[in-house]
Amino acid sequence: MSLTTWEVTLDLDGSGSYATDITAYVWRFDSLRISGRGRRADLGAASPATLTLSLDNSDGRFSPKNTGGAYYNTFHPYAGIRVRATYNAITYDLFKGIITGIGVKPHINDALVYVTAADFMWALERTSVRLPLMENHHPGVIIDRLLDHAEIGEHVDNPIFKDDLTGYSVLGTGTNTRVTTGIVLEAPAALESVTTAVTSGWRYTIPHSADSEFQSVKVQASCYVWTPLPADEGETFTIRLGDSVGVIATATVTLTSQPQRVTVSGTFNGAATDFYIDGYMTSAAATFRTGAIHCVFSKSAIPRDIDNGNTNLSYYGPHLVNRAHRRDAQRAIVGQVSIAVIYITGDSGLGENTVDRSRPERCSRAGHVAVDVEVRR
Repeated sequence: MSLTTWEVTLDLDGSGSYATDITAYVWRFDSLRISGRGRRADLGAASPATLTLSLDNSDGRFSPKNTGGAYYNTFHPYAGIRVRATYNAITYDLFKGIITGIGVKPHINDALVYVTAADFMWALERTSVRLPLMENHHPGVIIDRLLDHAEIGEHVDNPIFKDDLTGYSVLGTGTNTRVTTGIVLEAPAALESVTTAVTSGWRYTIPHSADSEFQSVKVQASCYVWTPLPADEGETFTIRLGDSVGVIATATVTLTSQPQRVTVSGTFNGAATDFYIDGYMTSAAATFRTGAIHCVFSKSAIPRDIDNGNTNLSYYGPHLVNRAHRRDAQRAIVGQVSIAVIYITGDSGLGENTVDRSRPERCSRAGHVAVDVEVRR
């Protein structure tokens, strides 16, 4: 008979690796409780998941102010925590989130620490996000941009080319132009790159006050790309992290006529003095557009599993909702054939899907929250 084994780990360095195993310090696994996962109805609202557990603190390692503790200055609120269970040789992520509270009970014969944590939905619902106008894009792309804006600590000063191309240079051979007609991701502009050779496109140099800000630091960078030319659909685009020492990491995507998000993560070298995000063609010279570029420290990145969706949303932007007409507005939204929802995935990351209300059997059973943009009068 298979037995379930548990694992509780911490992400104390913000790398996303959850390398610090504290399973042996969990005081009675019946003290570990996870609540709030999922939703009670297919189209019901989901609340953030929460975690509570007790830890053996007999050696003081979990006391945040203990300068001699094993985790001093790293075990604190907002540190990452993950709970996994393995059954029948299959490992399941049950919870992934951040610590929200640490309560130390310093009794000699009963030295415990009480930990509370919440998943990333908790962080998201406490974030105010305002996006520029987005038209005729898949809901998954729009939700990805919402989550980008919810991540704290943007390192790209000119992410959507609002006024110019400050910070960008030509990589390889070709031209980079700020365009305002045709498909753009977020109003009013996009960056169009016309390349004449492979490994050509754009380079963004990450601004910084001191080299130490990024030396030996893990980051996650992403961009949204597509091609305006049917002849270039199917060609391969690459996003690359690099620094003055060398290449850090790459990721690729096959170009289509619609914006797609491509993401790369890696750790900059400890001796680097310049830090780059590159976007370029891999398979052939081509014309491609970039709608947005985004970069944060990996510890600030929100785990997600977003599908582009099956339909385009004709409009996303601020709208006025008078309090007296809020219910009518909600009814109008519910009456639409397709709506986009955000939901909690099995590992407490964020996902998205498009629900076709005319076919209930296609509705996701995962929890979701509505994306509400409101200007109150």
